[in-house]
Amino acid sequence: MIKLLVLPTVFLAAVVVSAQEPQGRGSIVQEDLINNAVVEIEGVQASAIAQEKKKNDYPKFKQSGSVSFNPRLEVLSRTDANGTDLEYIPVHRRLMFAWAYRLNIAVNERLDIYFRLSDPQAESGNTEIWGPGSGRNFSDFLKITLPNAYFTWKPIEIFNFSAGLLNVIANTALNLDAAWTTKNPTRNFSNEYGNSLAGISVSFPVSSALKIFTTAGITDNTYANIYQYSETDTVAPYSSARVVLGADLSLADSKISVKPAVNIRTRGDKITGNAATDSTDDSRRLSNPDEKPIVSGGIDGGFKIAAPLSFNANVGLLNDNQNEAKSF
Repeated sequence: MIKLLVLPTVFLAAVVVSAQEPQGRGSIVQEDLINNAVVEIEGVQASAIAQEKKKNDYPKFKQSGSVSFNPRLEVLSRTDANGTDLEYIPVHRRLMFAWAYRLNIAVNERLDIYFRLSDPQAESGNTEIWGPGSGRNFSDFLKITLPNAYFTWKPIEIFNFSAGLLNVIANTALNLDAAWTTKNPTRNFSNEYGNSLAGISVSFPVSSALKIFTTAGITDNTYANIYQYSETDTVAPYSSARVVLGADLSLADSKISVKPAVNIRTRGDKITGNAATDSTDDSRRLSNPDEKPIVSGGIDGGFKIAAPLSFNANVGLLNDNQNEAKSF
């Protein structure tokens, strides 16, 4: 009888143990699920809080400015009708002035707005406040011009779209065009156009080392008056167009930069007759279909030797379909 009583007891104990073991595993699994759910909820809440905090950081404002006074000495050569140099060489002493105020507004992560106010010559260093016959220009000290006012939309990381009065950085292709057009080797895109172009720009920042861009707009300054003195002058300041294609390439941890660019500038309508005495009606306006665009290209290269020292080399070519000029 004793053995019979022990066996059921052992059996019942085994049953109780086997019944309790699955219940313990289920409790552990359930507890892990609850913990994971809590962690996930906390992660979502933290992300939402971070996004909300990031939204509250906008809009962001960034301001900068500059003022410069540049004394300039001009020694001019003079020739007579036969090309003979005259003995009298005029020397002009001038004081040039430039200033600028820049405001960049980051509305949100995808939209930026940029403004630049400046002197009448768009910070190009051409505003004269003292010099021979410059008394009438002293009022330029107080005048204000808006060379740049545009927005940049960044819907995705590798695509940017800008429109307005763009801030176009000068390069060899643009500098060649400005010097060739004015027939003055001292002129460049910055002091001729003030880095201003009314138009649109599309850029593709493929990576931190490569950016591809294209810019198109009106060639002539939108802040300057265009005067018509002879039959070769442009009819209106908005009759020519410019397209710039280029790329910015950075190598060796940004120590080496290579910036190729191509500039294409169309030639606008012209007028016939003497603009100083004749009326400028549409009957004397010519579209000049034979005028082909000016094309210039260049490569700007740079190498950073040390923090305060760098080496730059530029090469370019311009073709106006009549003559060619090279710049090295």
